[in-house]
Amino acid sequence: MKDRYRVELSLNIWSDTDKGAVKVARDICDKQKEKFDNRCEIIKVCSSPFGRVEGEDIVAKVYRQEVFNEQSTQ
Repeated sequence: MKDRYRVELSLNIWSDTDKGAVKVARDICDKQKEKFDNRCEIIKVCSSPFGRVEGEDIVAKVYRQEVFNEQSTQ
């Protein structure tokens, strides 16, 4: 029987928009789940401008925009 390991990865995603970056991250997780059944999840997505160590956490921002857009169309 194989042992189970927890791995946290960091990678750069290039996108024109915050929403696009989150979508790419979701797509990567979905592919991992389908192929390996490994419960991939997004922990954090943040902007990563050159020359800075930390950027703005955008997952909550994108989620708020999606909820607002959904409510305004109802």
